[in-house]
Amino acid sequence: MQTVIIKAKNIDQLISFNEQIRTIDTNSKSSLNNLISKESFLKKREELFKLELNKIKKDINTFSVQAGFKSNSFNDAYTYELEVPKYNYKQLVNYGISIQKYKDEYISYSLISQEKLDEVLKLNFVYAINLKTLFEKDLEKDLDKMISLGLLALTFIVILIALITKEKVIYALSFLILPSAFIFTYLSFIPINILHIFMFFIILAISIDYAIYSTKDNSISTKKAIIFSALSSFAGFGVLVFSSTPSLYSIGSVATLGIIAILILIFFEKVKNES
Repeated sequence: MQTVIIKAKNIDQLISFNEQIRTIDTNSKSSLNNLISKESFLKKREELFKLELNKIKKDINTFSVQAGFKSNSFNDAYTYELEVPKYNYKQLVNYGISIQKYKDEYISYSLISQEKLDEVLKLNFVYAINLKTLFEKDLEKDLDKMISLGLLALTFIVILIALITKEKVIYALSFLILPSAFIFTYLSFIPINILHIFMFFIILAISIDYAIYSTKDNSISTKKAIIFSALSSFAGFGVLVFSSTPSLYSIGSVATLGIIAILILIFFEKVKNES
């Protein structure tokens, strides 16, 4: 079970949010499970009205008299509260309900089954306590913004490379195209997350530097420098491919593919020069 935080503007909304969680994970555990929201209460009351309990009670009293019971012996049968329950903060705390008030919000928690955690975290009023999940959820909110800014920066970079490298622009762009091809081929077979995109743009930034160096100075020393720099980048990012943590593995896998693509370009350029 994983603990999540529930936030709401008022107590009834907090209870309603917990009921939504329970529709997803019927095994969720929260002290709010013992409470009913106004909306749910009205639905239940409507169902009771449809059962015509007062008529049933009248029939029971009639049959009970015929059976020898005193009149109105079952007068309290099928009696139910018709008023909407009203909760207040102090009352719930005294009853042992886990609820806190912070500024203008009411906060509680719920224990969620591991297999239902991802689905529950999609609700905009649910927040993970786990730092890893919190980090990934915050990044997901900025995914569209990151992609838009990344593509804008990439467009500017391509123009800049064309101006700097001039007649060698095709060779320079290969340092962007091949790593991108490797990475997106890999990503086409797996679910993509924000960290894949994040590392993709870092690899492009590294590749751009190598592209400019290679077009300006095609000497052996430059190629060796690029190779050692790529290996140091692998030591910083690529080794994360061996991590069992999914977020770190996402970074490491993209970094490894990008660096391999760069090394392939350097190797084939070296073979071409020697031939």
